[in-house]
Amino acid sequence: MNQEADNIELRSEEVQEILGTPPGWLARWGTLAALAGVVVLGWIGFWIELPETIETDIQITSIDPPRRFYAPSTIMLREIMVPNESLIDSGRIILHFSSKAKLSHVQALETALGEVKSDSQILSFQPSKELLLGELQEDYYDFLEKWDQYHLMQTKNYDRYDRTDIQDKIRELEEAVADLERKRDRRMERLTEARSRFEKEEQLFKKGILTLAELNPTRTERDNLEAEIQDINAGIRSRQTQMSTLRDRLRSRSGSAKAAEDKTIAFNLLKDSFARLVSKVADWKRDFTIESPIRGTVLYTKDNLAPGQYVQRDSMLVVILPKTPSGMIGHVGLPVEKAGQVNKNQKVQVKLYEFPFTDYGAAWGYVEGKGKIPSGGKIPIEIRFPGDSLVMTKGGRIHPEGELRGKAEIVLAKRRLIQRLFGVAGR
Repeated sequence: MNQEADNIELRSEEVQEILGTPPGWLARWGTLAALAGVVVLGWIGFWIELPETIETDIQITSIDPPRRFYAPSTIMLREIMVPNESLIDSGRIILHFSSKAKLSHVQALETALGEVKSDSQILSFQPSKELLLGELQEDYYDFLEKWDQYHLMQTKNYDRYDRTDIQDKIRELEEAVADLERKRDRRMERLTEARSRFEKEEQLFKKGILTLAELNPTRTERDNLEAEIQDINAGIRSRQTQMSTLRDRLRSRSGSAKAAEDKTIAFNLLKDSFARLVSKVADWKRDFTIESPIRGTVLYTKDNLAPGQYVQRDSMLVVILPKTPSGMIGHVGLPVEKAGQVNKNQKVQVKLYEFPFTDYGAAWGYVEGKGKIPSGGKIPIEIRFPGDSLVMTKGGRIHPEGELRGKAEIVLAKRRLIQRLFGVAGR
């Protein structure tokens, strides 16, 4: 009976109304609290900004970067001119590769050519005929021939000689040339034997059977014979030039007008030959030496680099670190589809492999420029850093020395949290 009364009481309208109606204060303050929560979250989402970034590898060097040098061909190293980790000046030769020329003779010729600054100085230039120039010899002979031909016209007036005198002079020169050619032939026989011996001994040297000291006498004999033959050839060419000029005189008309015309032609040929020789000397240095273009420290990339060793074409041999680098610059490459989002002055955060982020923090730079032509499917992008060193976020500076590598995060834009939540484009 009592249980039935209780059930009736619970199902009454009054009880249902009481149970289903929340207190008035809760309805009022609960709604207000929920609204306030939404407003606060929106306010926080508006002020919190999250960056959008692109991550890529970066290579950092000084603005004056290290210079790398590679073997010009598969060739034997003849001399190492400076020790490893030496400080050298610009223009110093570091490595000298095997060639038929004497390096000191090429350098002497280069110095002499470099002192010629005008046409008048070409005329007064007096080249030595005793230089051992190997691969440059023919171009040098050509210049000597043009030089002799012009000065012969300047110093001798063959119009004053009769025909018989000129013919006698030609025969005298022909006999001298024949004597020199016979002498050259004898030297050539000896040179052929010396070269054959040297090739055999060089093979034994490569196998480690002979030492460099045992190889050098044969090399010296070969070089001396080559030098003698070059001297003989220079004498032959000089006399042949004189004969050519005399024969031209026999064939040509006389008179001052013709003489002036011949001198003009000879001088133009001399200038062309001089310019060609200058170019050939530069080519020879590129093919047979490595020369430092800057003042800096030499670092050899091969621990076992030594004279007599053969190096492979395009193998890296030397790195030169600039003595006084100024500032630092980073290089990155991005796929074309990503590079389109990168613009000048965007900030870049860099974390270096050599300097852990936990200890040093990161460095900040900015996008300086972007290439227009892809290389290897990527657009090159240049990153600049303020000042002459990298300022790290945890304190300290890293000064430019060699190369640094790391990860770069390019900040494309900052989007507010609320924009991310609702998928609104960033500014």
